[in-house]
Amino acid sequence: IIGGGDGSIRTVAGVHCWNDLPLGVIPLGTWNHFAKDLKIPLSVEEAVAVIAAGEIRAVDLGEVNGQIFINNSSIGIYPYLVLDRERRRRREGLSKWRAMIKAGLRAVRYFPIHRLAIRVEGRVEPCRSPCVFIGNNEYRLSCLVPAFSGLD
Repeated sequence: IIGGGDGSIRTVAGVHCWNDLPLGVIPLGTWNHFAKDLKIPLSVEEAVAVIAAGEIRAVDLGEVNGQIFINNSSIGIYPYLVLDRERRRRREGLSKWRAMIKAGLRAVRYFPIHRLAIRVEGRVEPCRSPCVFIGNNEYRLSCLVPAFSGLD
């Protein structure tokens, strides 16, 4: 059983996925995308009840450069935002949301565009972008709000 956010769950899943045992999730993070995608309740009590009920669902995992991920992997501005948010929380004593807003304002002004080469099935595609998301599920943009298809 792991209590944490998407990053903590990803870390445990990366180690845990090889032993073929179920993993119980108690969502304690900021965004809790993985838990929301699987419709795991966000309250601790309800999440524990789901774990206790023993319903097991298989989910797809992804891998980028040897690292396992549970729903997506990203490079660029998003990981920068998360790191800056946590730095601001420690240094300035801000809440997660306030720290994320401040990190976002800084990132919009200062974050560079990266030159990237993405290789998929032997084909290399050069591009320039502030961020690349790689997902193991299908998200579609609908009025700038992701529409979700499923992790399983």
